[in-house]
Amino acid sequence: MTVATLEMRVQALEERAEVLEARLAASVAPPARSAGTAPAAREGAPHSRRGREDVLAGPEEAPAAATARTHEAPRAAAPVTPEALPVEAAGRPALEDLLGGRVLAWVGGVAVAIGVVLLLAIAARNGWIGEAARTVMAAVASTALLAIGAWLHERRVKTDAALAAAAAGTAGLFATLAVAGEVYALIPSLLALVLALGVGAVATVLAVRWDAPGFGALGIGGALVAPALVGADPADPRTLALVAVATASATGVLLRERWTWLAYATFACATPQWLVWLTTEERSAAAIVLVLTGFGALNLAAAAGFEVRSRAPGLRASAVFLLAFNALVLAVAGRFALADAVSPTAGHLWLAGLAAAHLGAGVAAGRTRRVSYELALVCTGLGVILADVAFGLLASGPVLVVGWAAAGAAFCAWVRRGGARAADAPFSAAGTGTHLALALGHVLITDAPPSALLGAGTDSAPAAALGLAALAAGCFASGRIAGGGRPDWRVALDAAGLAVLAYATAIPLHGAGLVLAWTLEAVALGGVARRERDTVATAGALAFLGLAAAYAVAALAPAAALLHGLEAPLAAAGGLLAVAAAAALLAVRSLPLPLPAPPPDPAPGAFVLTPALLRAGLVTAAALALLHLASTELVSLVELGSPQRAQTVLSGFWALCGVAALIAGLVRDVRGLRLGALALLGVTAGKVFLYDLASLTSLYRVASFIALGLLMLGGAFAWQRLRPRLQPSAAAPR
Repeated sequence: MTVATLEMRVQALEERAEVLEARLAASVAPPARSAGTAPAAREGAPHSRRGREDVLAGPEEAPAAATARTHEAPRAAAPVTPEALPVEAAGRPALEDLLGGRVLAWVGGVAVAIGVVLLLAIAARNGWIGEAARTVMAAVASTALLAIGAWLHERRVKTDAALAAAAAGTAGLFATLAVAGEVYALIPSLLALVLALGVGAVATVLAVRWDAPGFGALGIGGALVAPALVGADPADPRTLALVAVATASATGVLLRERWTWLAYATFACATPQWLVWLTTEERSAAAIVLVLTGFGALNLAAAAGFEVRSRAPGLRASAVFLLAFNALVLAVAGRFALADAVSPTAGHLWLAGLAAAHLGAGVAAGRTRRVSYELALVCTGLGVILADVAFGLLASGPVLVVGWAAAGAAFCAWVRRGGARAADAPFSAAGTGTHLALALGHVLITDAPPSALLGAGTDSAPAAALGLAALAAGCFASGRIAGGGRPDWRVALDAAGLAVLAYATAIPLHGAGLVLAWTLEAVALGGVARRERDTVATAGALAFLGLAAAYAVAALAPAAALLHGLEAPLAAAGGLLAVAAAAALLAVRSLPLPLPAPPPDPAPGAFVLTPALLRAGLVTAAALALLHLASTELVSLVELGSPQRAQTVLSGFWALCGVAALIAGLVRDVRGLRLGALALLGVTAGKVFLYDLASLTSLYRVASFIALGLLMLGGAFAWQRLRPRLQPSAAAPR
């Protein structure tokens, strides 16, 4: 009996080989035979029978036959190229085979599945047959389709028709169970759930066994949408249980086969159904948390579960998309559902728990080599975002600023940890910048708005001071933490901290007090710069001095005071004296101040800040502050009697200061002082010729011109007498 069965199988193989050889011979042109080449052996049955005789030969005869064939002369054969083969042999199915095989099979499967659903819907609407009868008919038809398709695929030939039939049967069974258990209540819900579990398990096993994406799409996809297609009540928990079973089956196939499209389809089909269940009527907090946790875990497994099973080479876009949307849907749905069912605080706590879950998953994923490190950072980042939202809802006031500033410093510590990877730097930069921006935004919007600078005040001065202090401390601490490995971060963070410090100073103080505070901070930063050799502190000192000078000139002693006098002479005097004193103090200690290193090869004419240039600028600033103070105070004093007399006195005062500075520069041989004096005399001459000549009356106009002329003549005489003359060179030609 065994020999007969073996002969039948060998004969079947011979027949199939003969058919293939005949098709190949018909499509390939016969080769041209040369004179010394023996004719090719005849194809067909005799050649096939040789193989049959080898198979039927005994143990001793078979090796001998194989050895004899090994020493046979090779037969001439025509070279077979892919162009000479038919389309089927080259691996590209012909159009008619594609349409007649795959397309017809899958269209037929979809049509059958839709037909089963329509049969249930139309029969129910028209009352053609009873509920039990039409449900049994659908169940029998679906089971038969699944069984026949599986039998054909396993026992006969693996065709698309067999796959389509099995997939249609699977979808039909899910639809039938939804109708029998949820719509008609023909079977208990527990039994319907158990049967659905069985159908889902069968679909999962067959899709994995056959490696059939089409079966997964039609079978599992049909299972996902079956409750909605048959009109099952979305508010019924049993309907949601069926959706959960179908989602778990789809996730199992996805984890095994890595069908990315199935992850998108599962999320798109299942999420709306459980969201509808959440919004239909009042739910208990336990049920809401159970549904959110269950479907969230399934979506998380669909997004990143494949990396746990098989190490992914890098970050997948599908995983990032599903993780982000899953977190967004869970956060929004849980927040509002629990707020309506319990209290707003419950919704906030749900966000905090969801954030902790993502943070834990991200940290755990970062410690394993199964998951790409970038995906672990994405999960951690989602947890941080959710934690920020929850923290913003639970906390308020300066506590928010303190928490967000501390989080920014923690992200700076992330990049300094041992063995940092390339992805850590942008992740830490984004985390630090985002949290400091959140803290700054909260301070500017809530605690210390910019309107407070204009005298509007704040709702709570202590809260504003604490928030700004926490933000500045967070910037400085982050700069110190990141400075070891990223000096560019330290510069940016220190600059941000100094800006916050300047803003915090301007909120409670105004007038001369603000100028004095800024000048003291400038001097203190100068001391830090000398002690720590910190160029950022040098820039901060100059910036605070510039702020103080600008505010003093703009608010305390504006340019209009040169025409009409000062409104508050004492405040102006205090502010301008503070600016002059701070500038002079920094100028005296300018040589130890560290400056940015000049470029190695500066371009011709490029500006390079040197200690001498810095000292000259600071001395000039101090002199201008004193000159402006004296000018405005003089105009305020003289302007009470006669405004025109005040302008004449101001012109004479500027000319006198210019000549005195010129003589001092000549005596001490200080070129910068001489140039400053000449500049002041030029400004004075412009005022007299342009303003005094047009605005003053004849007597005061004459006085201005005479005073200017006499002082300039005296300055010219001093220049000619005190300026050392250039001696002619002995080698110069006569």
